[in-house]
Order: sequence, then C-alpha cells, then structure tokens
Amino acid sequence: SGGVRGLLVRDIFLDDAYKPAIARQNYLNLLNNMQVDLIFGSRGTPTTQEALALVKNGQMALLFLISTEASIFRTAELKN
Repeated sequence: SGGVRGLLVRDIFLDDAYKPAIARQNYLNLLNNMQVDLIFGSRGTPTTQEALALVKNGQMALLFLISTEASIFRTAELKN
C-alpha cells in the first residue's frame, strides 16, 4: 500500500560487475524497458559516470550516489 503518487515503489538490483559498458546497458535497460527514470544509490565513479549523458538530457535522475566523491557528479549543469 502507499507508493508515491499512486505508483508502486520497488527495488531493482542489476549487476554491472563494476564494468562501465555493462552499467551503461543496465541504465538503458532500466530507462527504455522498465520505464525507470529515478535511480537511488548508484555505486562507484566509473559505472555511475555512464549515466551522465542521460542525466544531462533530463531522461534520468540519480540520487544518493554511493562511494563516489568525484566532482563530475557535483556540478550546476546536472539538474537531475
């Protein structure tokens, strides 16, 4: 019961083996096939960096990044 604005909230975990190419495919799969546009807790700089183009285009939002202090994720141009 509940959710957010009547929509179901569920956990989806995808393994990228800490490889950027697999992470990119996972992000695209989430966006295009599962209609997921909000990611919580993406882990690691090289793999999270693969979502930056989607974030910059406003297609996806990333919140609560884990284990990345890289400045590329903390710029004014990243509105999502």
